[in-house]
Amino acid sequence: GNRLVETLSLVTTARVLRARGDRNGAEQRYAAAADLARAGSGRGRLRDLLGEWADLRAEAGDYQGAYELTAEAVRVN
Repeated sequence: GNRLVETLSLVTTARVLRARGDRNGAEQRYAAAADLARAGSGRGRLRDLLGEWADLRAEAGDYQGAYELTAEAVRVN
């Protein structure tokens, strides 16, 4: 029931999967973490994880997806 711990766990798992080369798994974890962060009050945390997720997409050549995540991160107050 602790959104912060769940969000951090998902981000950590995404980082591990990213390091192992599992882009799809990392994408899924970043998406789940972002959903939790959007529903919570951790705006700074949301900005940070959207930035990491955008980097993952840019590394894979998905520049449109990276742009969309970066634009969302900029709009987070």
